[in-house]
Amino acid sequence: RPFAGVKLLLPNRFEWHFYNYTRYEYRDTQDLDTHDWYAYHRLRSAFGVEIPLAPRAAAWQPKTWYALAETEPFYRFDGHEIDPVRLRCGFGRILNDRFIVEFLYYAQFSRPGEGEDLEYAENMVRVNLKVGLNPGILDRLLNPAVEE
Repeated sequence: RPFAGVKLLLPNRFEWHFYNYTRYEYRDTQDLDTHDWYAYHRLRSAFGVEIPLAPRAAAWQPKTWYALAETEPFYRFDGHEIDPVRLRCGFGRILNDRFIVEFLYYAQFSRPGEGEDLEYAENMVRVNLKVGLNPGILDRLLNPAVEE
């Protein structure tokens, strides 16, 4: 599933991470029963916020927690409609300058048939492990507006 995208951040004095992560994807999947291939293009645009659960002086430091929330509509070019939409919430823990772990819950809404309304479709639970091989690399990647 090749994709290309850009992540935009909104700096603020509260040290909250407001962002938009938009990416274009080309999907080409095979039905294993019929061996038919299905290809389509879609645009994903995630709007989210990450909020530190620590005093501002300690925000985004090792051994601190943060909460996150996100909504992500997917625009499919083949049907010219939004399908699916994902809502995400969870919390993360910055273990040290090389490891972050996130615990996430997703609710997905999709269309049961072409032209039908979005309906609640499924739950997803995910654990993200973010590993940086160099000390401090995760902080520089995830918090580029912060000066050293």
